[in-house]
Amino acid sequence: MLLEASIDEAGYPGGFKVRNIHLELSEGEVVVITGRSGSGKTTLVRAITNTIKIQGGFLHGEVYIKGRSIREYNPWELAKRLAYIPQEPWYGIIGYTVGSEFCYTQLVTSGVCDMRVLGEAGFNGREDFITYGLSAGQTQLLLWAEALATGAEVVVMDEPFVYLDEENRSKLLGFVGRMIREGRGLIIVDHNPSHWMSLNPRLLVLEKGSVVYDGDASDWRVEVPETTVKSGRKGRVAVEARDIWFKYPGYSWVLKGVSFMVEEGGLTAVVGGNGSGKTTLLKIVGGLLKPTRGRVFTGGRAIYIPENPLAYYSMPTPREELMYMARGDESKFLEVVELFDLRGILDSKLSNLSSGERRRLAIASAYLGGFDIYLLDEPTGGLDAYNVARVLEAVQRLLDDGKTVIAASHDSRLTGATDKIFLGGGGF
Repeated sequence: MLLEASIDEAGYPGGFKVRNIHLELSEGEVVVITGRSGSGKTTLVRAITNTIKIQGGFLHGEVYIKGRSIREYNPWELAKRLAYIPQEPWYGIIGYTVGSEFCYTQLVTSGVCDMRVLGEAGFNGREDFITYGLSAGQTQLLLWAEALATGAEVVVMDEPFVYLDEENRSKLLGFVGRMIREGRGLIIVDHNPSHWMSLNPRLLVLEKGSVVYDGDASDWRVEVPETTVKSGRKGRVAVEARDIWFKYPGYSWVLKGVSFMVEEGGLTAVVGGNGSGKTTLLKIVGGLLKPTRGRVFTGGRAIYIPENPLAYYSMPTPREELMYMARGDESKFLEVVELFDLRGILDSKLSNLSSGERRRLAIASAYLGGFDIYLLDEPTGGLDAYNVARVLEAVQRLLDDGKTVIAASHDSRLTGATDKIFLGGGGF
């Protein structure tokens, strides 16, 4: 047995908790944890990996790796046994460059760094690239390469597909298959377990912090709502970009001669591979970055919601954030609380919210702000189908009100029926 977890209760004082969960993981086994946003998926894996205390939480119970309590391992010993890749991959990076980040754990555990896996992940010749310049998807791949190279026997990953394009999703599945053949065990959090059905996983379904199903994934069925989004009544030009070029200091061009026009009331998706410049383009349109060459014209107030929602908020709790954006109008506040199903988290700490809850809250806050142009970076990332439907309903309301929405996304549920801006040359 690689891992055994018996959790009586884990969570946050005065906040969300998971209860009465028993989980075993054998060599070569895949366990997929799923459930709605806020059901306890991330809280559970933080408890399993003993990182919940870093977030101010607690664990009542025991987690054993290879028959030894996880509390008895020192960090260097644990790194040989366990790798944890969080949904927000930037929290897993400590190295300044790709090479130093990749080699750090290997060097402290074995004294040797094998660079071959780094090349397989697509980083050949990029060892000196500064990690803060990586896209979220590239950061995920780098952490995956580290987990593969260090030989960790248990790999825990939270929503690993959120920031990856199709090419890199296939690459990740290849890494997973390799780990299974090597006898490693994987615990995967995913709001869409169908991503992993080819691996015949065991499925653990959470609801309000408790297990409601534990068994073969092929035996679990759930109906999900289908929501489509259509552009509203298009009018005058809302955004026009003319010959945009951009590069970060010391690096090659990220954007080369990008031009486009978006009409008022339109829904536009920015699509492209990991590292193709989607986030950079949104920041330029929002005025957060200045293009190296070219100009952007906007016909109204624009708001940018980043892929890391914690970088967006102005206030410490959801209640204060929404009341601030509603300018104290309680009727507007209550309407948005219901629309985005936020009632149960209003007085929680932002750091204790799930990634999906943070995204819903950020979009709800911007919705209250009454902006003209909404720039959404991976707005459905980490959300289950029910909450994707809620987000898309809110986007549809914006469009019906004549607002303009530009979203960078890999999610076909959002990009399927929109105008598109294609960015080529994903990578460095």
